[in-house]
Order: sequence, then structure tokens, then C-alpha cells
Amino acid sequence: MKLIRRCADGLLSWDAWPHNNESQPVDYAQVNANVTTQETIYFPDKASMLASRAVSKTFAAPVAPLFYKHLNPSETDNYIYRSDDWLMVNRYTNLIKQETPPEFIELLTWNDYGESHYLRDPQPLANLPSGMVSSHQYVDGFTHTAFLNMLSYFNQWVETGLY
Repeated sequence: MKLIRRCADGLLSWDAWPHNNESQPVDYAQVNANVTTQETIYFPDKASMLASRAVSKTFAAPVAPLFYKHLNPSETDNYIYRSDDWLMVNRYTNLIKQETPPEFIELLTWNDYGESHYLRDPQPLANLPSGMVSSHQYVDGFTHTAFLNMLSYFNQWVETGLY
């Protein structure tokens, strides 16, 4: 922890997706009434936030629409994280409603096309990652512009406190 105090202004987690990859959807009638239950699904970085505050550092909690990567047959190049059940909406809402919310909310990402959590649509000449499979196969033609429209609502809520 001494090293963190000297060289880092804060902590950014890349852990924006639920650890619960079960195929069963979450029962939101029960979960929405109990934020602590929802934290385990939509706020997996609580320990990182508490650790950063313990050494008087800021914390940036991530929000992302989805995560999908398929480049090679190896396990390290193929991922899919559970992204349904209104992941981005629930996660952003819970971050805002925390008793002590994170100092920053980081939107992941503007252009990480290879992992499919981009917010800016790929440009025609974008250098997309490829292996045995090119990410062009699962990125081209899949616009994420609607995410930006939806996120503007949450960004305004964070800035003004009004929803």
C-alpha cells in the first residue's frame, strides 16, 4: 500500500461485468428492493473502492455495455460475460445510488472494438484485432450509437443529481 500512496492518484477497475455468469436471469422484483443483493452482481469492484479510500485515493468505477471477444480457439482469446438483464442500466443506477458513490464513473470504452464494449462505432479503416477470426466479423455493422443516447441520461444524473 505504501507504493500506491506515493505513485497513484487513484484506482480504475476494469471489472465492469457481473461475476455471475449463470444462465438464470436475476429476479429483479427481489433484487431492486435490496441493493446489497444487487451489489454482488452489479458492483463487483466494491473491495477496490474501499481499498482506494483506505489510502485516501480516488476510485473510478467502470460501466460498460457488454463484453465479447472471439479471436482464436484458445481460452485466453475467447470471452463472453453476461450482459443481459439491463446490465448497463442497473450498474450505472447502483453506482449513482451508493451511499458514498465512486468519485468517478468511467465509461468503457470509446474504441475497444476487439472486446465489443465500444461506444463509438468503428471507422471503415479501423485497425481491428484479429487472430484466426477477425473482430470485423462481430463488429462491422453492429452500431452502438444507442448506448450513447442512453448514457447521456445517466451522465446528466451524475452531474446534476436529477433523474
